[in-house]
Amino acid sequence: MLTDEKLARKRAENGKGYFTRRLSDDSLFHIATHKYKGGAYTPIDNLMNPFWLWCAQLIPSTLLKKGAKGDGSDDFVNSSFAPNLVTLLGLFFNVFAYFLIGNETNFNMKGDIRPWVNFTCGITLFLYQTLDAMDGKHARRTKNGSPLGQLFDHGCDALSTPLCSIIFCTTLQTGPTPLAIYALAGSQIPFYIAQLAESRTGTLQHSMGGVVGVSETQLVIIFTHMISAFLPISFWTTPIGTLEMFGYPDIEIQPNELFIYGGLIPSGSFMVITTLLSTPTDSKLFLEFLSVLVPSCLLIYTCSVLNTNLMVLYPHYILMMIALSTVYVTTQRIVLNMGHGTFSLLQPNLFIVAFGLFFMSDIIEFLTQSGIGMFQNLNGLMFVQYLMLQSIVTYGSWVIDVISEICSVLDLQCLIPIQHKLDGKRL
Repeated sequence: MLTDEKLARKRAENGKGYFTRRLSDDSLFHIATHKYKGGAYTPIDNLMNPFWLWCAQLIPSTLLKKGAKGDGSDDFVNSSFAPNLVTLLGLFFNVFAYFLIGNETNFNMKGDIRPWVNFTCGITLFLYQTLDAMDGKHARRTKNGSPLGQLFDHGCDALSTPLCSIIFCTTLQTGPTPLAIYALAGSQIPFYIAQLAESRTGTLQHSMGGVVGVSETQLVIIFTHMISAFLPISFWTTPIGTLEMFGYPDIEIQPNELFIYGGLIPSGSFMVITTLLSTPTDSKLFLEFLSVLVPSCLLIYTCSVLNTNLMVLYPHYILMMIALSTVYVTTQRIVLNMGHGTFSLLQPNLFIVAFGLFFMSDIIEFLTQSGIGMFQNLNGLMFVQYLMLQSIVTYGSWVIDVISEICSVLDLQCLIPIQHKLDGKRL
């Protein structure tokens, strides 16, 4: 963290993005002088903390000064392994699991899955959870803690959330159905709401009352992946009863539906409601909430109700478009929370994807009949691929620019750690 405000102001004025400038001088200044304030630990967090600290001490390092606590948590060390690299490695494990189980089912989220693939998905999520807890501890031991580290960590979490959701849906054999879309929304919307609430409270809440939070949810998913390795593939889709007691005897209940409709969505909804009720509200917060909620709901409605054929034909394109559109909005909110910046109520990428899919047939018909040669052979797959490419480019270029700007104002490199002398000064 930069404590010299004059130097921070000067660097903020000269900050440059890789492609173009994204953040204002004031936002960069506030990011450079930001102090992190996290939410409460849950009992599982407290139980796991000694293990995570032990893992952090396994990262190759050179001891400069022994800490007073004696457990290694406040040791002063140099390391060639940057904290952000620890974070990135955790994200890599989720990406690996996504492609592993996706390739196993031809990215259709149902079908035979070899037991070792289920087991590996559980292991990769455990590794992600561990690395996500290690990066901050490693940063403190190497005196490499910075606002960039917080942003990088939360940004990777935002991207990992939909990946974990899609992997989990594949294990649950949801197939390309609205159930997968609802599961994705049930994980991403609470994450965004937590960031939105932080913009007013200054504290990021990652648990419900400090009792059940992210760690507990991850452990349940890890257990589900691993136990699925020993269950028949039909277990998650075999009816176990009906809704006769609610007056719908013809509607059957499957274990995967019970897991998502009875567990994931209610818990996510409860977290959203309690977070909003405990957050000071004003017209700006309400408008921002609506500016994200309305196009997101349109997107979910289009793919899960209006045109379910989209999910059947292009399941992972659709899910990743929904994911990236929401991740982009969430990541902007994460950065602006630290930078005290103004959130744009008009999110072009989210609107283009939402309305593009809603009016997809009309747009394709108009373009193919326009007489423009490049659109003569336009079809549904090409249109969806264009929207997907736009989402990747929009999100990716923004992330690269913001990281470049923050690195310039903090005078550091994202994946290369700062080395120190014994007196704490930079080498």
